[in-house]
Amino acid sequence: MISNVYKKIINNSINENKLSQVYLIASKEQTSFDEYILYFINSVNKENNSSINDIQFGELYFWIGSEDSVINKENVLKSMSDVSETSILDPIKKKILIINNVENGTAQSLNSLLKFLENPPYNTIVFMTCNYISQVLKTIKSRAFIIEINESFKKSIEEYKPYHNYFIETNSEYNEELVSLFDEYSEAIAQSYKNPSLLLKLIVKSLDYNNKEIILNFLNLAFNDIYSIKKGLKAKNVLENKKISEEAFDYVPIYKIIKLIKETKDNFKKASNFNLQKGNLLLMLEKYYGI
Repeated sequence: MISNVYKKIINNSINENKLSQVYLIASKEQTSFDEYILYFINSVNKENNSSINDIQFGELYFWIGSEDSVINKENVLKSMSDVSETSILDPIKKKILIINNVENGTAQSLNSLLKFLENPPYNTIVFMTCNYISQVLKTIKSRAFIIEINESFKKSIEEYKPYHNYFIETNSEYNEELVSLFDEYSEAIAQSYKNPSLLLKLIVKSLDYNNKEIILNFLNLAFNDIYSIKKGLKAKNVLENKKISEEAFDYVPIYKIIKLIKETKDNFKKASNFNLQKGNLLLMLEKYYGI
């Protein structure tokens, strides 16, 4: 069974157009990574393969290694050459080089791999797996986006700390400096049904060009929490510690605010005028709160 955290990370990376060129998937618990490889290929290239055996290797997808065999230098050099020389007929697709159980590589084969990882060919993703991440060269780990698949994964994103769900949902590293800002926003949002001016003033003061994605992502998760509360469910993203009744936001069209936040994010991505979009966000929030 595929880890839900893994799915979220891959899906968020695709949706935000932030796919890394090098991944390292690590788990002591997995005897086979086939499900994870299959999910990655199907998600990234919009394929419908039902099993790893359905995938045609050698054209768009390339495979090195297995759990019980040594990865030698010749295999690595040949695969790197095949990946580099193969042309992609569909420019939307990604070439994917899979290196299974990369810790089984010899010193020579892994050193050959290093330069390739520094600068993979255009439209190419290197997807590595391992059971024992401590046995993988530090230089290889430093070039990869690492996803650890096990029960302790959430703890590696500091689950016990405030707003850990924000960092899981947005596929970002835990940042202590954001906690005080999130404290301000969570309190302002929780109280906005009776005093919306606190939230509006906070947006005026704190939302700028550099942090727009961070704040809009937080607003999106927070208002999705409120939407869940209104439906009789628990907040699960960033407002889980706030006491908000089901009736508190009855007069506020939360679904419209969620849609507004998404539209604002999309407009920012299109390089629309920042001040104009910020002003529109504030204007529409005033309207939805009945100010």
